[in-house]
Amino acid sequence: MEKKKKKGISIRIFNWIMIFIATIIASVLVVSLYLLNNEFNDVKKSTTLYTDWKSGAMDVRMASDYLTEEVRSFVVTGKEEYINAYFNESKVTKRREKVLNEFKNHIGNSLAYKNLENAVEKSMDLMAFEYHAMKLTIEAYGYDINKFYDEVKNYELPANEAALTSEEKLEVAKELVYGNEYERNKNAIKDKLNDSLKELDSMLEHDVIKSSEKLAGIMIFQQSLVLLLIVFLVVVFVFVYTQIVHPITLSIHSILSDTEIKVTGSSEYRQLADTYNTMWKNNKEIKAKLSYEAEHDNLTGLYNRNGYDSVFGKLELKNSSYVLVDIDNFKKINDKYGHIVGDKVLKKVGELLNEKFSEDCCICRIGGDEFAMLVSNSSKITMDEIKERTIEINRTLKAGYDEIPPVTLSIGVAIGTEKDNTDTLFKKADIALYYTKNNGRADANLYNENMENE
Repeated sequence: MEKKKKKGISIRIFNWIMIFIATIIASVLVVSLYLLNNEFNDVKKSTTLYTDWKSGAMDVRMASDYLTEEVRSFVVTGKEEYINAYFNESKVTKRREKVLNEFKNHIGNSLAYKNLENAVEKSMDLMAFEYHAMKLTIEAYGYDINKFYDEVKNYELPANEAALTSEEKLEVAKELVYGNEYERNKNAIKDKLNDSLKELDSMLEHDVIKSSEKLAGIMIFQQSLVLLLIVFLVVVFVFVYTQIVHPITLSIHSILSDTEIKVTGSSEYRQLADTYNTMWKNNKEIKAKLSYEAEHDNLTGLYNRNGYDSVFGKLELKNSSYVLVDIDNFKKINDKYGHIVGDKVLKKVGELLNEKFSEDCCICRIGGDEFAMLVSNSSKITMDEIKERTIEINRTLKAGYDEIPPVTLSIGVAIGTEKDNTDTLFKKADIALYYTKNNGRADANLYNENMENE
């Protein structure tokens, strides 16, 4: 009997089997890719939402600080533009109310919302101080009260304040918006906003961790599928190379050259590239921050000696002014009250200099109690303006508060010429400074050649 020949494995069948298996694996891979993409999108969406909410919480702080700045400016200057800006924010722009409604629509039951709501309520309560101060200021300057908003027009002053002189009313108004009680309320608002921001961070962290666990599981499963496809289909090699290997190779070059990664290849890699690029941008920002800190004084926030050298070395001296500032009898303050109080004095002086001069010049702390203000264009600020602002600062410093003893500033000013270099310009300002100190202190004087003989 003739033996039956053994049949080999059919190529066609084997091919169909391979196609069937590859199709199943590919289908599962497609599903996993879809899930991965959705999960990444959810993470991105959540991160974007939380970022927007944090930005909104910061808008509440900015709105509150803006109202404070405008009412203080009105009280100090009496200019109507500031009170108009104040009510434009509180009645038209309404940043605080808009942010609160946005929070309520999305996370109304969260602790972050409750803290933000509390901060907004405290900010609203603080407006009573501001209406009070504005009413006093309006009367002190003799404005027609009917021109102003009902909140101020209808605010009733106590009888004892209504009888005050204009100067006294202004003093009471300043105390209302600069006093300790006002600052305590402002700090309470900031604390609640900080609590809201911390809670948002906690919520985001929870969501990210939860999503990361899902992503990790999906990615492990997907890697297994890729390995199977490599076994069954050579074509997967092309896919892996074009969609994964080649983009990663490009990314390595980008990382080594410290540039952004090109967003290409598979959706997973695009998500990875986007994440890396975000981290890369954040790292750039951190480096910029470190660079900022290297050139700025930790205590006052002004330029330190490094920043001063950098700015001063780039000035065109013939068009510049050099303003040298010294705290009178600062050593005695340190000796009598200690360095903690001395630091408070330095910080306060830095704040006042920044408040009065920052728009016109670069302000530096170049020594223990010595400050320099560099004006790139002498026409930006006149000597009369420097004197006027010096008087205002000294008036504030003489009052003394918050454990800060009364102090004054002496100032020397020098205007650069074509013959000056950094040393000669500094020397002129120093001569003018010592002229001020030798003639009663608490003043500002412009250098002239006669000072060298005195």
